[in-house]
Amino acid sequence: MRSAGTGACVPSLESAAGNGGEARYTRAMRRLALALVASFSVGALASQGCASSGGGGAPNGGGSGGADAGPIDVKLGKFPGYLPGTEWHPDPDGDGVASASDRCPHRYDPAQGDADGDGVGDACDDDFVRPAAGGPIVDLAAEHVTPFSAWLTFRSTQTDTQGFGTDVRIAWSTRRSDLETAAAFRGVPSDRALTTKVRATPGRRVEVPLIVEGLPPATTIYLSARNDGDSGPPGNILTITTGPAPRIAAASDRPTVLLRKADLEAFVARAKAGDAAIAAWKTRIDADLARIASPDETQAQYCASAALLYHATGEAPRLTQAKALHARAQRAWSSTTLTGNDYRWANAMLGVCTDLLWNELTPGERAAAVGAMLQDDEQNAFRAPPLFADTDESDGATRTLVLDGLLACNAPGLDAALSDRACNVLEAGLRRTYGLALVEARRDEGTYALSGGSLADGSDYGPKTSRYWAQLLRALQVNGASASDYAPFVSNLVRSQFVHALTPARRGFVSWGDVTSASNNLAVEPFSFAIEPERQDALHFFAGILEAAGDTSGALRARRALAVFTPTVTELSYPNLFFGKAAPSGENDEENAWFDSGMGLLYDRTGWSANDSLLVAKATWGGVDHQQEDAGEVRLWRKGQWVLHPSVGYGGVAGQAAAHSVLPLTVIAEGDAPREGQYVAQPSEAPRITAAWSDGAVSVVEFALRGAYASYYYVPSYYANVRRSLVWWKSAANDELLVFDRIDDAAGAPAEKRWQLHFPARPSVSGAAATVGLGATTVRVDALVPGSTALSLRAPVTTAEDSQEDVYTHRLVGTASGPSPRFLVALQAGEGAIAAARAGTANGGSCALVGSRLTVFTEAPEGTCAAPGEFVDVVVTGLPPQARASLTLAGRVVAWSTSPASASSIAVSEAGHVRVQVRGGALAEVTRDAVVR
Repeated sequence: MRSAGTGACVPSLESAAGNGGEARYTRAMRRLALALVASFSVGALASQGCASSGGGGAPNGGGSGGADAGPIDVKLGKFPGYLPGTEWHPDPDGDGVASASDRCPHRYDPAQGDADGDGVGDACDDDFVRPAAGGPIVDLAAEHVTPFSAWLTFRSTQTDTQGFGTDVRIAWSTRRSDLETAAAFRGVPSDRALTTKVRATPGRRVEVPLIVEGLPPATTIYLSARNDGDSGPPGNILTITTGPAPRIAAASDRPTVLLRKADLEAFVARAKAGDAAIAAWKTRIDADLARIASPDETQAQYCASAALLYHATGEAPRLTQAKALHARAQRAWSSTTLTGNDYRWANAMLGVCTDLLWNELTPGERAAAVGAMLQDDEQNAFRAPPLFADTDESDGATRTLVLDGLLACNAPGLDAALSDRACNVLEAGLRRTYGLALVEARRDEGTYALSGGSLADGSDYGPKTSRYWAQLLRALQVNGASASDYAPFVSNLVRSQFVHALTPARRGFVSWGDVTSASNNLAVEPFSFAIEPERQDALHFFAGILEAAGDTSGALRARRALAVFTPTVTELSYPNLFFGKAAPSGENDEENAWFDSGMGLLYDRTGWSANDSLLVAKATWGGVDHQQEDAGEVRLWRKGQWVLHPSVGYGGVAGQAAAHSVLPLTVIAEGDAPREGQYVAQPSEAPRITAAWSDGAVSVVEFALRGAYASYYYVPSYYANVRRSLVWWKSAANDELLVFDRIDDAAGAPAEKRWQLHFPARPSVSGAAATVGLGATTVRVDALVPGSTALSLRAPVTTAEDSQEDVYTHRLVGTASGPSPRFLVALQAGEGAIAAARAGTANGGSCALVGSRLTVFTEAPEGTCAAPGEFVDVVVTGLPPQARASLTLAGRVVAWSTSPASASSIAVSEAGHVRVQVRGGALAEVTRDAVVR
């Protein structure tokens, strides 16, 4: 809906507030860029109306279109500014309407209706239909439609009085009449229905998508949902059309799973020509193979390496050795039915090795190997499929089903019965791939969103899970999948895991999620995650995938990322023989800021040298394995070390809010016991970063955190809303962070609220200020708002060397009492003397002066900030994104107004901020100075 009096192009204040609802200000609108002239004073737009605010040149200096011109195609490293996220898929909801013109880019909506004319499509407009408490489900909608599945959502109409959720049955049919009455609905067979627990308070949308699998491709399907026991009038009937089945076909020649015949022939030619990389690999693998002496040792992982050594040399003893390992692997798969960890950790190596030795095996040996695989595959595909929420298990199993199915489905010379079984396994794998995994890969918001390439398993399990993705996507590529299905995701994955997560010193990665041991890299780079050799395997695969897909820049990025690793040969390192090339030289031309909007991870740095600063912000979705209570997390690296860092670990207290620089608010936990924490597994909605801006002078990050402190499962919820705003001044000699927290209480909320920051060393507290000495760097923290904030310390429970599950960092805690508090904290880090930050007197928000820089956090359409001293640079944030704001200066008082737009108004950025400077006693707008070059 439009705000009255603000003009047709201004989103409402409600939509910009990040209040946890379905915002009117949609991602589609955010992608419409405001391309403004490089720099101008506050009054320079006097002759420009709202409709022309998109005029001027695009940030790269070219183009002329305004707001209707669509996204600006820029490389963020050369033109930093608004970070639009990782929405790479042209049609993520599968409705056939490209996102650039889709009224509901995250909701299946081929009709594109807009009954009330508000610019928001009916499928995503909560005003279009209003469910009533106790009534039927009337707004069933699809977030994604695939050839094999539908990801559904709706707003709950039932009150869960027991806290266990309400039963909902979703049925589908190819005939609409099967769903039109209660009796017909009940008669839908169980294989066309999903009964599940839904946990959401009435009027709120279910957070975890409801996924209906087993749909036929290229078919018009009708779906409806009913609450348990509902015999009244039906709700809405959703109509979808599934897409065509993917065109995947294994080649008749061998190999066909991860490599093609031409790949193997090229490898053999290189080996015969004396290729040094192959010779070195052969020496290492031979040494490992020589140690496999016990007949009880399966060492199945070496089977593929031994097979490749045979192809490289053509020597008969090599074939004997490879076939012996193959027989051993076969016995291992035959002796027991592999499930869970054992199934995924087997890495589909029996199938891969059988593929490499196919022409050297007898028909009986092939059949025995395929039979051994299928008993395990069928168990994991049909009888006990892996839990989708256990992401590494699900991804690993999907990988194996596809690889094994490709090996044996319609394989020449294989018994028809085995072939048919393998084709069923392949179909199951492809259904999971295209109906689940590749939806995650393109999903950019909500639970299971992985579009940015980070994986839910964190910095420890994530790289291991990357291997499963690498093998799966490589197998799809080799066997005819469209590169558009996976290549952009792979490019994002390389950026997120291997480039932007690397610390400026390039000796470790940003650690987050479950980390087995905090001490694994203390001697190299404290508090970072160790650069583990096994990450190379997946990265080599990704380089090859991108190169084969035609993404030369992505492949170059992946090969440059390999430079941080010490080349290490393992039993699974054969990808480097096929895709490994010398790390290319040249300067790092990556963008300074990277926003994985799917997972909710922001990496922002001042540059790519060892002494540059790095800011990490995180507000990810919860509800699946390996995630921690770190919504709203802030971390800072400066001058070769972490100066602000949490206590990550493998579960335990290290997985809870106590170990992170977040708001440790009181929530209800198991047994109805209150504790300080967050809801990571049962949030009312996914916490998220709603906006981010980064340029050479300042960065702005906005968090919506209500879901981390309000649960659909635990009651009561004490907080109506929780938001966090972050401003990072990075143009000064010091790093200066301003963190502004807004907590809106609900009934029964406890009086005391706290914030906390984690440091590698013990802070020293003096009144409302604290300092931390970290070698040559000093960190100063000032608790500015409220003035009654009391600072205290919480000591580490253990040391980093010993910790896997507890807190090993020092906590600085700020405590205040009172309803719906606002916290404003200033953190400065530098190597010289640091002056105190000071709060200003504000109306309609809060503000602080750090050095000569004034930061204003607004909470109302208009207000003022009286600065406590002279200032030169000003950031005003929390404004309606892409609105217009009037700013005036009277002495040291800055006033703002966004209603209505006046002749002296200026354009607000896509992140909801304006940056101005004092020039000649007036304010000059410089928001985009670092953007337009």
